[in-house]
Amino acid sequence: MFSVCAVVRDEEDWVKGMIESILPNLKEGEELVVFDGGSKDKTIDILNSYLKTSPKFRLVHLKQDWEKRQWKDEAAYRNASWNHCENDWVLSIDADEAYDSPVFDLIRQIIPTTEKKAFYFPTINYFKSTKKIINPFSFPDHHIRLANRKFFKWVGGIHASLWLQGALPITEQHHLAGTIPYPLHHYARVREDAMRPYGEIPKDTVEWDKENPREEEFNG
Repeated sequence: MFSVCAVVRDEEDWVKGMIESILPNLKEGEELVVFDGGSKDKTIDILNSYLKTSPKFRLVHLKQDWEKRQWKDEAAYRNASWNHCENDWVLSIDADEAYDSPVFDLIRQIIPTTEKKAFYFPTINYFKSTKKIINPFSFPDHHIRLANRKFFKWVGGIHASLWLQGALPITEQHHLAGTIPYPLHHYARVREDAMRPYGEIPKDTVEWDKENPREEEFNG
């Protein structure tokens, strides 16, 4: 079994497509955990609609103002989101990404017996929104998206990377990583806030929503 995890904020134009590429493909014991960083658009409305209808969907709210937190430390948010996952194996996804359906059955076949600790996905970067113009200079662009969280932590600011606990970046430990033959589809956006900084978060405290155990608050 595995969890799928996403960190989002103000993604009303993208988040539904991401969720729809995940939820229909999940089986019993699997989940999609979305960590919202204080969305101010309609993202929360979209997320709440899935919270009401899908038992495989879980939502964690960050209880700080995005701008006040300055969002320098992407790694802290990704580590926090992974800590909320029920399963050791975690498949990461961003709001503007999607996986092909065959990926999920392949993951189920691989993870029970593999000696690898993480897996790369060849990534197709589409540009100009729905026109799906592929950047010819960026394929295959390999990124680790599937990893056993017992062995890793996220390190760094924007574009944080996975590091083995107390050791080296996974990119320097190639024998520990395999490759999934199905691509990750990344619908890249060109917009003013695309490079917004990620903020720091303090020690985490989690409050469970008393009415819905699949909805949480992450307090700094």
